[in-house]
Amino acid sequence: MAQINQPLDRFGQFNQVANQALDKAGLVNQVLDRLGKLSSIAPLILRVTLGVLLLLNGIDKFAGGITNVQAFFAESGVPLATVTAPLAAFLEIVIGTALIAGLLTRVSAIVMTGFFAVAIATVKASGGILGSADIDLLYTAGLVSLLLLGPGALAVDNLIAKRAAKADVTERDLQPKAPKISPPAPSLT
Repeated sequence: MAQINQPLDRFGQFNQVANQALDKAGLVNQVLDRLGKLSSIAPLILRVTLGVLLLLNGIDKFAGGITNVQAFFAESGVPLATVTAPLAAFLEIVIGTALIAGLLTRVSAIVMTGFFAVAIATVKASGGILGSADIDLLYTAGLVSLLLLGPGALAVDNLIAKRAAKADVTERDLQPKAPKISPPAPSLT
């Protein structure tokens, strides 16, 4: 038994010494500080990933034959399957593209969160969470995160906001200003 524990003890000692060395050097804190400075790109990564996946799923629905998707929707009890299947594919393509560009990010996140809520409640509910709803729940979590965080770096939404702010400042600058009226100087007499 002592022979089995001996390598574990040495490994534990090695880890302890290594951690102390890293702490003393401040390397861990430096790495964490640098990662913290990159946190603004997290929504960008999430937004582009979700956008690409939605876009590819929408394209796949049309490429694989929208009639197959309509039949699946009808079998799953989705009302108006002949309308909702192409609408779902169209939404995935349009909103996926918007997310990639960072255009109307929060609106897109709200629309697709509703889309996935309906999908989970109608099509995926019978399969259980791990049966078929798990991926949709991941999409929903990502979309809610974007709703809360906003688009992140490199988004069209940010350019629009900057231009709107600049236009507002310019408009205020162009407003006629009332002349300043100085009070009369006190008389010395």
